[in-house]
Amino acid sequence: MQFKIESFLNQNLPAGGTRVDVVFSLSAAGGPAAARPGRVIGLLGDRSGSMAGDKMQALKHAMRVAIDAIDDDTEFFVVAFDTAGKLAMPLTRADASGKRSGHAGVQRLEAGGGTSLSSALKAARDVFAKRPGAVCQAILLTDGQNGPDDAGPLEAELQACAGQFQAHCRGVGTDWSPPELRQIADRLLGTAQMVATPSALAEDFRATIAAAMALGVADVRLRLWMPKNARLTAFKQGYPAEIDLLSSLRPVDQRAVDLPLGAWSEGTQDYSATFTVVPLATGEQMLVCRPSIVFPDPATRADQSVPGANVTCTWTDDASLSTRIDAQVAHYSGQAEKARAIQEGLEAMERRDDGTATLRLGRALQLSQQSGDEEMTRRLRQVVDVVDEAAGTVRLRRGAEKAAVMDLDIASTRTVRVKRE
Repeated sequence: MQFKIESFLNQNLPAGGTRVDVVFSLSAAGGPAAARPGRVIGLLGDRSGSMAGDKMQALKHAMRVAIDAIDDDTEFFVVAFDTAGKLAMPLTRADASGKRSGHAGVQRLEAGGGTSLSSALKAARDVFAKRPGAVCQAILLTDGQNGPDDAGPLEAELQACAGQFQAHCRGVGTDWSPPELRQIADRLLGTAQMVATPSALAEDFRATIAAAMALGVADVRLRLWMPKNARLTAFKQGYPAEIDLLSSLRPVDQRAVDLPLGAWSEGTQDYSATFTVVPLATGEQMLVCRPSIVFPDPATRADQSVPGANVTCTWTDDASLSTRIDAQVAHYSGQAEKARAIQEGLEAMERRDDGTATLRLGRALQLSQQSGDEEMTRRLRQVVDVVDEAAGTVRLRRGAEKAAVMDLDIASTRTVRVKRE
């Protein structure tokens, strides 16, 4: 697999300027390597009492579909959780025998008890730890909110799981918490989305497994080497979803840091970074950072590195140069604003502050339309009615279904890429 890194920024700073905003666009092409790392799939299913009936039957069916979709050279396991997480199927290879055992283990699941998301993650982490260096992916399904006493344990468990595996979180029905699932997915570099009806679980699981099977490189990192006069102060994934990644930063030495990006297949992802620099005199140029993509060789597990062009800045008195905003930087700034506007609008709806809700959701709709985000525009139109499209004026849709509000909430951080010429 071939990696490439591009950097986008306005290199011209005003006299005395200290802020440098950069978008790093990372891409991989060429298909999976001849040798690829081992892969492990964990299926984490909620078996709390609220899952009884159709939801439990749909979960069992979806898990069986997922097991059948796993490649024969991949290992898998199943965790069933309520207030505790337990292995319903231990780690095994997904050959014909392993799949039959997996089907039998899933079929024995029964609903009952509360919900502890931390226990599900802990049980999965214990299994993934047996395969260091593998591409480790989990699908977590729940229909309810986390137990009231699990907030602290969940935070501690997320810290322990970070970098060990990626988690793709799914909520079925309308009684779960979008912020809770988004928290897990963001911290574990996964995805979060709503599955509105139990009957849709099987297709979602099948698609998620297909994406996991395409991953060919584990533990991709963006490495930034910075001189002493530059400091990284913000770092976010910009596409396919906005995720704050600064807390995952790993120092390499006194001048370099790694930002873990998870396992990769072919495709492109964009990241936005903000650096604070010590200003130089007008006309002088400064190195801000040397970016590179670092990843383990699938055969030897030794780190390989693909360098990108140096990122530099120059101070100028020419306002026509220093006030320009790079199109990539502006785009992801708008995508971040859109996410904030949606979340603030929904929070205002929750507390019945209609004035704030209409202002913020109207702004979100305006930004979605400007960036060509058709999916987000569609979701917003399920919650608001447009009064003046150009001005971004909307009114709340009183009959908006709870499922539509939750779908907008869980998808609020999804982004679209800037259209490049």
